[in-house]
Amino acid sequence: MPNFLFNTFRRIVFLVGDTRRIKHFPWVTWDVSEHEIGLDEVIREALPVLKKGDVPLHLDKGFLSNAFIPGAMVHAGLYVGDGYLIEAVSNGVVKRHAAYLLRSDYACIMRPRIGDEGSLVRDAAVNIACEWAERIVDFPYDVLFNFCGEEDRALIREHGRDAIKHGVRFCCTEIPFFCYLDYLTGLRLFRRRNINLVTWMLSWVGLGPGEVIVDADMYVTAEFDMVWCSRSMTVEWCKRMKCEEAFIHKVSEYWKTHSICPSAR
Repeated sequence: MPNFLFNTFRRIVFLVGDTRRIKHFPWVTWDVSEHEIGLDEVIREALPVLKKGDVPLHLDKGFLSNAFIPGAMVHAGLYVGDGYLIEAVSNGVVKRHAAYLLRSDYACIMRPRIGDEGSLVRDAAVNIACEWAERIVDFPYDVLFNFCGEEDRALIREHGRDAIKHGVRFCCTEIPFFCYLDYLTGLRLFRRRNINLVTWMLSWVGLGPGEVIVDADMYVTAEFDMVWCSRSMTVEWCKRMKCEEAFIHKVSEYWKTHSICPSAR
């Protein structure tokens, strides 16, 4: 692919991803200071729940990019402990405080079902996943959404950080998938085809994003437990977003055992 085309496409992706629709003039904004989830909810309810290896997900409403991303949730990261998670943003793969991801409009925390809590099997899986996450910090963002986990791991093993020169990049929902690559079957986390008008049109000029992806909703519907859910993420909201039945079921089961103000149901 010509560098000019790739760099132009990359800039367009980031512009769309950073632009948010609003209901008044000038109709768009780059300000993300207002969220449905308050900082108090993040500090008191979400952060204490997090455990190493968890997969936090979120959706910020109004962003233009949401129209092109399948599912209700659009972003994922991997929590590596001590308050920090690793996620892919426009600046690349970064390590920063988990509050940045959780302070959004809709969010939840998913925990992989690997072994029993505190077991050697689970601890080993989580440690391996977090080690892989640490190894890819500062890698560039993948605007082509190529979920090539096996090939990427092989290149990183062979070249280390120089794997960047060989085209190894990561998008946000790819990070937990990549880090838990050895456990995908048990987690029932499988790549699936993503064909829409945008990917079809871009393929004509050689810029088509990856057609086989893992979207954020799959971390809800796969073998992951929902250990926290924002008050804004209600069953009714899930239905309005046309979430899969398995997604709605997990949210419903969560609210059966957790308190929420009646007006938010």
